[in-house]
Amino acid sequence: MWLSTWFNYTTEALIEAVTESLAMLHQAKSPVLLVGVELHRFGLQEKVMSLAEQLGIPVCSTMLGKSVFPESHPQYIGIYNGEAGDPYVRSTVEESDCLLMLGVIYDRY
Repeated sequence: MWLSTWFNYTTEALIEAVTESLAMLHQAKSPVLLVGVELHRFGLQEKVMSLAEQLGIPVCSTMLGKSVFPESHPQYIGIYNGEAGDPYVRSTVEESDCLLMLGVIYDRY
């Protein structure tokens, strides 16, 4: 019984989180999608590309997540590597008013 209660609670929380995230993305003036290696690990490359195309926002990757999004895609702006990275990518990410990080291992930043 506790498992079904936990599952229902997490499903509701997930729906709420996705709803809030989409609202923030639609209100943002300069959103950016940062993709990481965990998307590749779970085979979500096509889904993240579809999401990016639907949102029409710039996409960058972490160093580990470089293979997640096609570098030839018109929305791809490069690898985000903080101070050591490309100045354009860095400013685009750091000046964004909504950064959606999917599949990123957080201890790297």
